[in-house]
Parts: sequence; C-alpha cells; structure tokens
Amino acid sequence: MRLEVERAPARGLRVVPVLVGGAALPAAGDLPPSLRPLLRRNAFELSDLRFRRDADRLAEHLVEAAPAVVAFTLERHVRAAPEAVFDLLADPARSVAVFSSVTRVELVTPGPGTRYRQTSRVLGAEADAEVSSVEFVRPHRLTTVVAGTASGAPSRIEYAFAPATGGTPATCRYPVVGGGRKLRAAVLASRAYSARRARRELDEPAAAAEA
Repeated sequence: MRLEVERAPARGLRVVPVLVGGAALPAAGDLPPSLRPLLRRNAFELSDLRFRRDADRLAEHLVEAAPAVVAFTLERHVRAAPEAVFDLLADPARSVAVFSSVTRVELVTPGPGTRYRQTSRVLGAEADAEVSSVEFVRPHRLTTVVAGTASGAPSRIEYAFAPATGGTPATCRYPVVGGGRKLRAAVLASRAYSARRARRELDEPAAAAEA
C-alpha cells in the first residue's frame, strides 16, 4: 500500500486521503518523509452518521478533479436576458416542462448545490440519474454532474452565459471525465449523443426562455 501511494504522483495518479471509522490524519512525525506530502491535501471524512452525504461530496470532488476531454461544445444566441436562461436551467422543478425527454424530477436538496433525481426517456425507455449542481454563479456559469448514466461514468455539463445586445450568447460544453480506454470510449459515446440529442438540450431551454 505504501509503495502504491508513493509511486502514484509519478504516474500521474491523484491521491485523496479519506478518513473512515472516526480516523484522523496522522502527525507529520508519524509518517515517513515520502508520505508527508499527503498532509497538504484535503482529506475527506466518511462518517457512519452521514455516509451518503459525505460519499456524494467525495464523488463530486473526484469528478471535478478527474482528467477531462471536451467531447463537444454547442453555441446558440438566445433572445432573452442571461438571468432568464440561467434561472430556467438552474430550477429542476421546471425540467419536465422545459425538456421533452424528462418525465419526472424529485428534489433531494434545495438551493445552490441542488441535488435531484431525474427520470428521462432515452431511446424509448426510461432511465434514472442523479444530478448535482457543482458550480452555481448566477447568471454567468452553471455546471451540473449527472451520475447513473448508461455508460456508468458521471457526465458533466457546463453552461456559460454572456450578456449581449439583443440577448445572450449561450455556450454548452460536454467534458468527459475518466482515464485510459474508458475515457476514449466515453468520448466516442458522447460525440454520438451529440449528433442525436445534445442540440435539443440547448434548443429547448432557449425556446422556453424566449417565449
């Protein structure tokens, strides 16, 4: 175990200390010099009393820190203010009315950092996913992470809005996180998704904001 942790940075692997069973980080003097850099990293606690919340925080951190490749970027000029477009996408309660593929939404936590469960119709069948807002800067940037996708890997959607005369230039990026063969496979799957459905994911909220 010690050898694996020591060699990880040299191989480009990220090491995240996780504390379980009430454990605390050791003192620097209790670690060999090669492992002391771990004490400079943020540690995550997995508590028995709040395991689900702590595990969700850890998962979000890993998604944000993971290597990413932008599978594709969509752009559209929306004839509405940035606030109108942002609020439409940031409110999960409006998802069923805005997105034709969404059939049901169940709120888990409210406000910035919202987490909700979403059921969508994909290729004629319903699929469940959990969506989390990991970046919430109204009205300029909104980033969501979708877990429970068909590929098994979390997907990330980054929206950016800039005020302009006559409306809002909206940009939607689809970074894919992961590594090795799984990352390459996920990028190919996401690009295929782009050709089939992604344009609708930007066109439908744009039409709702302009209405």
